[in-house]
Amino acid sequence: HVCLLKLLLEQLMSNSLPVDKYPAMGPAAANSSKSEAKSVRKFGTASKFGKKDNVQLSGVRYMVFVAGGVAYPELRAGYELMQKESKEVIIGGSHLINPDTYLVDVGALNSGR
Repeated sequence: HVCLLKLLLEQLMSNSLPVDKYPAMGPAAANSSKSEAKSVRKFGTASKFGKKDNVQLSGVRYMVFVAGGVAYPELRAGYELMQKESKEVIIGGSHLINPDTYLVDVGALNSGR
């Protein structure tokens, strides 16, 4: 099983995601020579917390927010693409969905809560 978010992220990274269906917020990414903020995840820190991954990330940062919640397989897909493409992927959502909360939410549909 490949989650839809992984397919969408792959399209986003290859610049083939349809903009009419998935508009971006803010201006399009442009190559600029001005100084930009540096990510701790890209450049590390001197603390013990900056030594988690040994992957050098480059280029733009991809941020995705999933309204309605995000599940663990979607987070894993983002992590795998980040490792594969060496691009920073940040995924967030309105809440985290696990199998138990999913079943509770489905049960609430039948009870009219």
